[in-house]
Amino acid sequence: MQNIYSIRGQLFFASVQDFMNDFDDVKEGSRLVIDFTKVRIWDYSGPGAVDKLVA
Repeated sequence: MQNIYSIRGQLFFASVQDFMNDFDDVKEGSRLVIDFTKVRIWDYSGPGAVDKLVA
């Protein structure tokens, strides 16, 4: 199964928790595609959240 998410807006320390909550329904082992073309990442918490999501 493949899940495709198109993310828009700002990703920074105040929005990381909402970002992570958006993926609560993704089943372990499924393929996840995230389109970051319309996202602005402001600080290190953004890439940290992406790393945590991948792990």
